[in-house]
Amino acid sequence: MMCYIEYVTESENTTKEGDLMFDMIKAGEKIKELRKKKGYTPEKVAKDIGVSVSSYNKYEQGRRKPRDEIKEKIANYYNESIGSIFFNY
Repeated sequence: MMCYIEYVTESENTTKEGDLMFDMIKAGEKIKELRKKKGYTPEKVAKDIGVSVSSYNKYEQGRRKPRDEIKEKIANYYNESIGSIFFNY
């Protein structure tokens, strides 16, 4: 039986959207920070924005990039701009 381990570097978690850089790790950290400040659980936020708990956890872990409509829902939920969460400005 062979087992493969995939190593993900930070550069693999960074993509360019137009002229903006999207860093999934940093965005996930920001989302988690905002959630904890509100005292919410991942389950509550996932339900409130209409995504699965698994997907929401992956956003926080930087393992999944949210679609644009989900980015907007997350930003609105925390009363933040999309740029301040997902593009670090």
